Amino acid sequence: MRHRDEFGELLESRGYAIAVEVGVQRGKFSDIVLSKWSGTLYMVDRWCHAEGYRDISNVSDDEHSACMAAAFEVSVRHGGRGYLLKETSAEAAERFDDAAVDAVYLDADHSKSGVLSDLKLWMPKVRPGGVIAGHDYLDGDLPEGAFGVRSAVLEFFGREPDIVTGERWPSWLIEVPA
Repeated sequence: MRHRDEFGELLESRGYAIAVEVGVQRGKFSDIVLSKWSGTLYMVDRWCHAEGYRDISNVSDDEHSACMAAAFEVSVRHGGRGYLLKETSAEAAERFDDAAVDAVYLDADHSKSGVLSDLKLWMPKVRPGGVIAGHDYLDGDLPEGAFGVRSAVLEFFGREPDIVTGERWPSWLIEVPA
């Protein structure tokens, strides 16, 4: 995988059936994944403003409502294979048994503590032989927000990911041992 737009192809090539995307916003990435993969995608997002969280995607509640409507249209366009869950990452994680998901893609809270929390919540949900991945593999205080994704991934796994894409906003992927 050289670009995150290839994630759906990766899921399809491995015969994965169930994936979770945490942090959906308008569903643009969901649309790309669902167009290249025949499985079921659980689309998790709070779709509400988070006070005190600095990120370009942390828009007003009205803008979040428009984003959720756009994400719903993505689901409809793909025959309902995308299931919207308007919940926090923690609330959504409770819905899934351990080792019940083939893949998780994290793109929600980009702070180090937020990513560490998501990794702790979602790593047990990924089955052996599955993948856990995410977006914005970088650290820094940027105009777009405060990012600690790289530090969190390195701390959690103790190593570099198996894949890091070469994009401006890189994605990362770790294969869960079978």
